[in-house]
Amino acid sequence: MFVTVLGWALIGLAGLAVLWMLFETAVFTVLLAMPDPGAPPPDRTPPHLSLPLRMLLGLLVGFSVLVFASAIAFLKRKAWARRTFVTLFAVAIAVNAVALILLVVGGSRPSVLELGTGERFAPVARLMAVPAGAAVVALSILFGWLIRRLTSPAVRAQFDDRQVF
Repeated sequence: MFVTVLGWALIGLAGLAVLWMLFETAVFTVLLAMPDPGAPPPDRTPPHLSLPLRMLLGLLVGFSVLVFASAIAFLKRKAWARRTFVTLFAVAIAVNAVALILLVVGGSRPSVLELGTGERFAPVARLMAVPAGAAVVALSILFGWLIRRLTSPAVRAQFDDRQVF
């Protein structure tokens, strides 16, 4: 039951991620190709997305599709998909730990928070750090629990290790 519920949840979330990344790519492509309304008419074709941004968006779309395909394979009880999600959850815990350290240290605040004297926004930034830190800790605990469940003998027994794909 746990694997089925988690599999459907992963499919739903990964499907939404794919749709969101496709939407985001379309929005960036359209918005960045539009000419600046205050600028004189260009003598050349409108600018397109820069190569690094196109590569980033392509990688994010590809990653979302990979996660979606892994979620479908997870629901079909493929062992490689289970290992993929264990790895992704472990990476997410590591990223959350780095984010929490940066949040606590707070050495680099976004430039928006330093408008004017910078001191006006410091209490708001500290206040926002509390729920953000709590969310990071809660997600890390959830991912740790999922790793523990996915690596348990009872769950591992449900997956077929004989087939690679």
